[in-house]
Amino acid sequence: MGRIISTASMKYKLGMLKDRYMDKAKALLNDDEKIEKFLQECEEILFVVPAIGDILSDIPTIISMLRAYLKKEYTDVSNATIISLLAGMLYFAAPVDFVPDFIPGMGKVDDIAILAFVIRKAEPDLEKYKEWQKKHCLR
Repeated sequence: MGRIISTASMKYKLGMLKDRYMDKAKALLNDDEKIEKFLQECEEILFVVPAIGDILSDIPTIISMLRAYLKKEYTDVSNATIISLLAGMLYFAAPVDFVPDFIPGMGKVDDIAILAFVIRKAEPDLEKYKEWQKKHCLR
C-alpha cells in the first residue's frame, strides 16, 4: 500500500505553508481581535473533525499556548515556533488549500499531514509549555 501523500506533494505543501501561511501567521499575531476569532474557529473545527489517533491531540495545547503567548503569560518559546504553529493551524483551518476540504475522505488528509509535521517540529516547545502549564495553571 502506497503512501497517502507523496514526498513531492508534501514538499509542495510545505512550500505553500511557508510562502502563503507564514506571512498570514505573522500578520495575524499583530491583530488581537482577529487571532482570538481564529483560535475560536479552530476550537470549533475540533468538534467537527474527528481526531485521527494522537495526531490532533495537541491542537488544544497549541491554542492554549498561542493564547498564553499573546497575553505574555508564557514567553519561553521562539517567535519562529509560534509563527510555524500558527501557520500550520491556518493551513488546517483553510477550507481551500492543496486538497479542498469539501472533497469527502481526502479534504482534511493533507491538512492533518501538514499540521502533524509542524507539531512534530514544535514538540519540544509543546512539552515545555505543558510542564509550565502544570505549574502555573489550575485545570
